Amino acid sequence: MKLLIFMSISFIILYLYLMFISYYKLHNKDILNKKIIFNMCIWNILHIVFYLILCLIINAKINFYKHFIIFSIGLIWYLTEKKILHKLNNNKLSKLKKNHNNKCYSNIFEPHYTDLIYNIIGQILYIVYYIFKNKFI
Repeated sequence: MKLLIFMSISFIILYLYLMFISYYKLHNKDILNKKIIFNMCIWNILHIVFYLILCLIINAKINFYKHFIIFSIGLIWYLTEKKILHKLNNNKLSKLKKNHNNKCYSNIFEPHYTDLIYNIIGQILYIVYYIFKNKFI
């Protein structure tokens, strides 16, 4: 139940934020897409935090099956994200100008393979936290 609530709230917040960006044509001014360190932005950090929280909710421990399920959630989202966002935004997304100036994503409405990498980093951070917690606390 916690998982369903967390996923629903996350999707609603994502939807509202992206519709705000789209409605006011702020694609090139997205504050979450500005590079912070190297080629990392707040979108990337949110991927890490989201998957860390997923691991906590599912209580993944060091269970390969649970981590595979969590990874699969990200993979399914990655494979369907573009279609979902196009439908939500009435297929206007393909007309966006691509802007690379100080941005991680040229188009925030297009999925990128690095999202999967940041998802995995979130899972790895959870595993490190879990091992540390059980070893020292």
